[in-house]
Amino acid sequence: MGRPRTYGARKTHASVAASDLFGSISRINHHTKFPTSPKRSALADITSAVSNLNLDGETEDEENRLGHKHDDDDGGESSETLENRESEEDSEGLTLQLDENDELQTEDETSIFNEKHQHLLPLVRAYGIDTGRTMTTHSWADLLPPDCTVIKIAEASYAEVYRITIPSGETSIIKVMRIQSPCDPASRASDTAIRVENIVSEVRIMNTLTELPGFVRFKDAHIILGRSVQAFIDAYEHREEVCKEGRESQFPHPKLYTDASEFLAIELGDAGCVLEDFAVTSIEQVWDILLGTILALAKGEMAHEFEHRDLHENNICVSISPNPSSDHTDTSANPNLKLGRAGVKTTLIDYGLSRAKLQNGTVVFLDLEEDPMVFQGSEGHPQFNAYRRYIPPFPFPSPLPLSLPAPVPAALLLELL
Repeated sequence: MGRPRTYGARKTHASVAASDLFGSISRINHHTKFPTSPKRSALADITSAVSNLNLDGETEDEENRLGHKHDDDDGGESSETLENRESEEDSEGLTLQLDENDELQTEDETSIFNEKHQHLLPLVRAYGIDTGRTMTTHSWADLLPPDCTVIKIAEASYAEVYRITIPSGETSIIKVMRIQSPCDPASRASDTAIRVENIVSEVRIMNTLTELPGFVRFKDAHIILGRSVQAFIDAYEHREEVCKEGRESQFPHPKLYTDASEFLAIELGDAGCVLEDFAVTSIEQVWDILLGTILALAKGEMAHEFEHRDLHENNICVSISPNPSSDHTDTSANPNLKLGRAGVKTTLIDYGLSRAKLQNGTVVFLDLEEDPMVFQGSEGHPQFNAYRRYIPPFPFPSPLPLSLPAPVPAALLLELL
């Protein structure tokens, strides 16, 4: 099939996707005309209502009653038009159910959700159910506010992570994953492209845990179509120039992407740097990191039966508060208090292998049997040895917590920390 549809001319203002990062622009589509409420006379409304009362018990013809027109001061709007307007106003917040005739909403127009995008349906449906919104499609440029800077800060097995900074100094994180698509043959052969089914659980868990302390803030997610733009190309090349030997990117150069390439861009709050890159300088910082991680895991488990299942030094982010609470730093007042003395905040990230129960009771998780490569990492490395310990001596038919031996999660946590 031909090149995916484009989504209108470029604008001088930031796009809806970019405004989601920093909240600077209304989400209203500037090209959408919304129906306006008619100017009505209160007296005319009352008179009309009274005149339609039938005190004699006689019934009016149903068709005539439904087709009744308002007075001239109603602007000539029919009851059918009013019903349509009310339906549009009430549609906000409804769950999304798509089939082959439904549409993906874009910034400037809509693109028909045709057969070539059927593989995206599991992700689009789940997003709509959990957020009550329609997942939008954008170009790479739509993610960038005006005059921002882009820095590539990390890579994971299937994701590249960028920090976006606007002139005011405010930052946000974009996690980009290339989707294996039937429209993009190169993606099917790529080791760094991911099946859309393997993304769904991560997005749903992010949205569920976003309000819990110790978990990353989930802002939004978008489908990105087409070739990359210069800002992301420069960020990729700069990281290649400065990265340490042996840590070169496993991802293809952005210039190799085509018009058929598809990506999921997840917008997140900036949680600082990963623990691996954080220089620990005091025992107080050690306590903050350890206890902060344990508390986050405990809150997640109590609230949503959360299991991270991939907890290592690159999936814990660390940031330092410039003004830690004096109640915590005063050792004389609280000699036994260990948490908060150094003002270090920890945030758990990357829920690609995680499991959790959603608000509606649905248990979501990535079926590790569908991705055996996770168990075939470097022999002797603690992270990959922990993965191999997930393999049970007998099959577990259920993802429920009672199916797992209790000592295993604690042992894994101690080994990784």
